[in-house]
Amino acid sequence: MSNDEVLARMMSRMDMFDTKLHGMESMIADHFQSIEIMHGSLDSRMDTMQSQYQGIVDQLQTMLQLL
Repeated sequence: MSNDEVLARMMSRMDMFDTKLHGMESMIADHFQSIEIMHGSLDSRMDTMQSQYQGIVDQLQTMLQLL
């Protein structure tokens, strides 16, 4: 096998590896983006719950003052 053939095979394998690596990088990036979206959604829900909780606390304090 000539040097050119060996080099061509190595380049082909490197291209295949690069393609697979790029696919894995894309998959990982997609998963992280999904996690970030879920995190944002959870943050929003927590903010809503905290606001509702604060509203309940305020109402209870008002009721206690009336007693």
